[in-house]
This record gives sequence, structure tokens and C-alpha cells, in this order.
Amino acid sequence: FRMEGDYEKASGKPIGEGFYKFPHVVQMHKATTISLEEKVTSVLNLDSTHESGCTPTWTVSGPDGNGGTASMDVQSNSAVVMFKQLGWHQLKVSVCTLAGTTETLSTAAMSRYVRRELRSLS
Repeated sequence: FRMEGDYEKASGKPIGEGFYKFPHVVQMHKATTISLEEKVTSVLNLDSTHESGCTPTWTVSGPDGNGGTASMDVQSNSAVVMFKQLGWHQLKVSVCTLAGTTETLSTAAMSRYVRRELRSLS
């Protein structure tokens, strides 16, 4: 999984620049694009018109186990998510492989308030 918001897109650096102990850090109340890495999408059958193809199904559950902790806008191999609660969120996507099987991939993301350092005032 790859996760990036406006900050990561603009700076090219992940939140915390690798100093957080969490592999995936996402920012509260900011849109985060979650996408599958190229090595994963290369073995998927995203053609929903093909008999063994399907559109990936994304789910997000929050610290309390409920799905209402984030809002999503889904596009095929990515989803734009806005996290509404602090803490760990489980991210899952069900996909169809070129081999004709359905697999569920999952990871966890830590939702936090993120402080920024001002480096210039212009």
C-alpha cells in the first residue's frame, strides 16, 4: 500500500520523514490517497467485464472497529479516504488476480494530528 496526502505529494516526503515508528501515518481530517503498489497491480485482473476480473473493494475500519470512522471515494486501484478518528485503522482491499482467485490484502494506518515546522514565511 502507498498512502499520500497533499503534503506528501508537494514535498515528496512521507509524514514524519521516517521518524515515526509506524509504517503508515495518515493525517486527521485531510484527504489521503491509498493505492496499491505497482508490484501488486501487475498481478491483478481489474477488468470487471472479464469472467475472472473484478473491481477492487475497499474497506476501512477504525479504532472502535466500526466503518464510520472514515469517508471514502473509490477509484479502481486507489481510494481517497478522510480519517475522522485518532488511532489505528484497518485497511482492506479485495482484489481478483490474473490466476482467477480473489485475495484480500490488508494493512494498518495510524491516524494522527500532524504538526508542521515552518521553514519560511513568504
